[in-house]
Amino acid sequence: SSIYVVDITGNYKKKLHSFPEGESTTSLLHMEREESGVFVVVGTVNLEDIPDYDVSSRGHLRVFELEKIDKEIEIKESFVAETNGRIDCMKLYSEGIPCGCLDNVLYYTWKNRCLFLEANLKVGNCIILIKAEDDYIAIGDLVHGLYVLIYKHEIKTFEIIGRNNSLWVQDVEFVDTEHGPSLLLIDGSGGIYYLEAKNSNLEVVHMFNMGHKISLIKKIVPTHGNVYYLLICPSGKIAAIKTINQQIYQFYKRVEFHVAGQIEQEGFIVGTSDGILDYRYRNFKELNEQGFVDGDIL
Repeated sequence: SSIYVVDITGNYKKKLHSFPEGESTTSLLHMEREESGVFVVVGTVNLEDIPDYDVSSRGHLRVFELEKIDKEIEIKESFVAETNGRIDCMKLYSEGIPCGCLDNVLYYTWKNRCLFLEANLKVGNCIILIKAEDDYIAIGDLVHGLYVLIYKHEIKTFEIIGRNNSLWVQDVEFVDTEHGPSLLLIDGSGGIYYLEAKNSNLEVVHMFNMGHKISLIKKIVPTHGNVYYLLICPSGKIAAIKTINQQIYQFYKRVEFHVAGQIEQEGFIVGTSDGILDYRYRNFKELNEQGFVDGDIL
């Protein structure tokens, strides 16, 4: 396995760095530090430990420093640490990096071009994703759903702010962090859920079914204009979500209600941005009645 560094300007030659035999990459993170430069943090797993690629295989965190010298990109390994399991996900957060290692969240701090393990917390069964924004860290678990944490630097420990153990987590993005954490969650079947933290739980406030499986949600923050959320389907289709105020929502919802009623009555199908879709499929389990307006219907 290896990492391949490419300069998108085309001014520097491409560079390849190979890992020791039997070691494979599982996650990667790019970070820039004003005081020290540009780095790539790579999580790996040792495939030779257990031939069947068992999750208990040992792993490594490797830190590489990137430098541009004489039209070439130099890759220098500045740090390596062994982990008791593969690192499947990691994210920049404050001055550290939370990592998902099996059923543990590991928190590494960055100092002098090195990573130092400062804290860990056992959550769920198998951590598959980590997202972070402002003070909050979202943890997606393969079996036990979604957790939202904060990290208390002064006492070097995590605190669980909320959890939802009933939803399947495919991907998440934060919506609001100023008034307590709220998130958009997508499951593996096309369901989109808006959740808010209440009384140590992540409660579902709004729901919608897109009618297609969704594999990825990405928060887009344009230089000008409103924030929106891009949804990527494995079929290649895309969609977008944006927030609107309550007055506009009520108006759009009334329009949607009357148009949808005509569709149901006449059995029409709706032409959407991604082709032809039977509206009644989006009404599956009546998910779309709560908090979302179907833009294709409008």
